[in-house]
Amino acid sequence: MDMTGGADADAFVAARWSDLEAVALVATLDEGAAREATTAALAALRRRWAEVLEEGSPTTAARRAVLERVAPAPSRGPGRGRRPVPAPALPDALPPLDPDDAALLPALTAETPEVRAALAADVVWDQPPAETAALLRRPDLPAAVEAARERLLTAHRAARAVQGLGPADHALDPDLTDLVHALGTGRGDPPEPASVVEQRVRRVRRRSVLLGGGVAAAGGALAWWQLAPDGSAPAATAPRPVPSRTTPGPDSPVWASTALWPPRGVLASDLGVQALVARGAPGSRILLADDVAGVRTVLAANLAAMGVEDVGTEVRLWAGALGAPAEQLIEIPMSLTTVYGVADFVAVGVPHPTGALVLVLARPDAPPAELSLFARPAPSGDVEREWEDLPLQDGVAVRLLDAPPSPAVRIRGSRYDGPLPRPEAWGFAEGGPVEQVAAITGIPARSLRSRVVSARLPGGITLPNAGSPPSVLSMHLVTTPDGGVVRTIGAADGLVYDEPTVIPAARAEGPYLTRLDDYSTSEGLYLVLVESGASSVELRSGGSRVAPAVRVRDRLAVVRGPAVDDLRGVTLRVRSSTGKLLWDRPSVTGRNAYDVYPPEMFG
Repeated sequence: MDMTGGADADAFVAARWSDLEAVALVATLDEGAAREATTAALAALRRRWAEVLEEGSPTTAARRAVLERVAPAPSRGPGRGRRPVPAPALPDALPPLDPDDAALLPALTAETPEVRAALAADVVWDQPPAETAALLRRPDLPAAVEAARERLLTAHRAARAVQGLGPADHALDPDLTDLVHALGTGRGDPPEPASVVEQRVRRVRRRSVLLGGGVAAAGGALAWWQLAPDGSAPAATAPRPVPSRTTPGPDSPVWASTALWPPRGVLASDLGVQALVARGAPGSRILLADDVAGVRTVLAANLAAMGVEDVGTEVRLWAGALGAPAEQLIEIPMSLTTVYGVADFVAVGVPHPTGALVLVLARPDAPPAELSLFARPAPSGDVEREWEDLPLQDGVAVRLLDAPPSPAVRIRGSRYDGPLPRPEAWGFAEGGPVEQVAAITGIPARSLRSRVVSARLPGGITLPNAGSPPSVLSMHLVTTPDGGVVRTIGAADGLVYDEPTVIPAARAEGPYLTRLDDYSTSEGLYLVLVESGASSVELRSGGSRVAPAVRVRDRLAVVRGPAVDDLRGVTLRVRSSTGKLLWDRPSVTGRNAYDVYPPEMFG
């Protein structure tokens, strides 16, 4: 499995984009905000795709991620319990509405984003308000939706009275459905969902428009340190041990799980901090509240987010300038929120005015954690890393970095070995394949060599998630000074179709195999990119032929045959025009270049 998403995640993005963005559009009434929320939500899921699949319900996870970005919890925004301020301006290109639908429009726009989201989800996702309330952890939402329906019904009756018609309460639902579709799904096809999400994975864009409070703080999350309470710029300080309240000894059973940990830090008993966490993340437990290396930091474990059988910790993070009161601390949106698989270890990236912090919490007697900032491809196809120890003092370690770490940063501690939960604002690698490899490896782009192997796609063939069909498929091979090779498959317009993969240098131009269909039927559609001189390709699985040999045109072959879900078990038999066997083994595969999980996790 490709842990960071790959083709499976891209197919999911393409399948779910329209429905997700439709609800976001109705909730925000702002095309830009809706697109940002949809993109950010899907990018966050795509970066932890293996975890999402293990959780068992990627559609639910995607819906929750979008809803959290467009439907704010009341405690995160002003005006709790009040009707909202006027909504943003409506899009200009609404389709024509009949009088009843048009009468519902101002009534709908007057509702809060979370109510509009619940109404839209009922129409677009066939998801009742009670289920939306559960995703948002808002038990009061169904009652708010019922009250909104009464207001909509009043507007509906008034519109009919103006037309000289009697009430038709039974028509409210179909008229509301028409309006929701006009606002949300009548906007045309989404523009290349996979491309939009991939760009978001590489680069987090901050928006000035409030997306409903869930990410409203994101724009300011990078500016809180610019002025200390006295108006001066805070000076960067070296990491210092975090003062701790009196806590149980290392043998205490409370250290077995973050759900039982006593809070650390001198601010953990501050009533303002406690109220901040209680309002912003109900059901959470403060793990640390203190000034850490120049940043006022509050870290909590979101116990409500973890199921009974889940092992791990979902983190919530607030940060601000030294000395800032609790009400001035900003919740930091995270691109990865959970440390899975262990109950007694937490690590998180924290924004810093001069760079970035890595904060680690563990048992008081825990051995050093280990941090690796970069992943380096080896000519053999392996990925090599250098690790540095992070000694813990009373179970706490702080590492101050000069800049936000590479998207390939990985941390080990206790039994955890995986990615570092990190702020969304740190983003991912920008640019094309060379820039991606530079970010992953820490090697300057000018020191990398790049070669592109391109082939023209046959007519009528469309890459999944590529939006408008690209005419050329490109294989980018980026070579490091040590001879390691990273392969990225993309279209000519720069769209990354398959994630950067470390492959053996000796087989760099070997065949590439992928499925073009959506895995929904018993027939598969396969695309094979082969080396020069190949004339035919035959696919075999389990010793049997998947489909008859097909002709290669301009290095590409398209094969139809029975669906095979695990392409690692497919053998490619490639022959030249004279019948010479050029290749008789599986296609060239490798390890994801980001290498944020140990390879044994994926077999």
